[in-house]
Amino acid sequence: MLDKKIEFFIATVETGSFSGAARKLMLSQSAVSQQINLLEEELAVKLFDRSNYRPRLTRAGEFYFKKCQELVAIYEKMNHEVKLIDSYSIRIGITGPFENHHIPFLVKLFKEKYPQIEITIIKGSFQSCKEWLNNNQIDVAFAIENDFINEPKITYEVLLQHQICAICSYEHPWAKLTKIAAQNLINQPLICLSRKFGEGFYHDFVEAFNKDKIEPNIIKEVDTLDELILSVKLNEGIGLTSREVVNEEEVAILDIINSHHHANYVIGYARDINNQFIFDFVALAKRYFNKTL
Repeated sequence: MLDKKIEFFIATVETGSFSGAARKLMLSQSAVSQQINLLEEELAVKLFDRSNYRPRLTRAGEFYFKKCQELVAIYEKMNHEVKLIDSYSIRIGITGPFENHHIPFLVKLFKEKYPQIEITIIKGSFQSCKEWLNNNQIDVAFAIENDFINEPKITYEVLLQHQICAICSYEHPWAKLTKIAAQNLINQPLICLSRKFGEGFYHDFVEAFNKDKIEPNIIKEVDTLDELILSVKLNEGIGLTSREVVNEEEVAILDIINSHHHANYVIGYARDINNQFIFDFVALAKRYFNKTL
């Protein structure tokens, strides 16, 4: 609860007089005046110029009133959020093994600060996470920048730049290599993630080949990362994905030299959201990835 003297001060400013504040607060005018005098004594400064018929704020009073308004806003927001905290949850959209590894650490850190908030994890594709955000079915989502960049309802923060690499079966002739040039991908049978997985990701994939002046030989499109890795393990072709989402125990991983293939990894949320818990989770994710990777 705010100090009563501050409430009396605000009421006096808003009504324009001590008598108006007294009526608003259902008190006597002398009681209001006494509290204002006590406040000025505590601050050792005059808040009102009383030389006119109606009290007018001094420069110190104007400054103090502005700060009191900010304090009231914080107080009201705090009360609102406290009422929500026991039943509130954050719904997080993820897409694959990269989040599977990092989300437990993020959730643990967040729960240390907000133990009462329930965290719900929903797995999908870049495309479905975008749709869920637009439809308010989730609160935040991890994705590739190009999936959110043209979405008017979604804003995002860049967490890191994914390093796109080539992956192949350990039965493939490239399996003993550690890197290839982009031009080595010419005519190679490629397996890629489909538009269904993410329009933005697919666009970046094709556009990078255009910038590399390569016509990709796409022999198969798959809808999930698991399907992509399985097809590569079966030696059906070469896959391109970020190094962070694959495991060297499953496939051989090769850096691509002199290529435009890259992707910014982001966390997105509704542009019109006004929820401090979500802002705190986004800020935590930025600090975590900046420190961890």
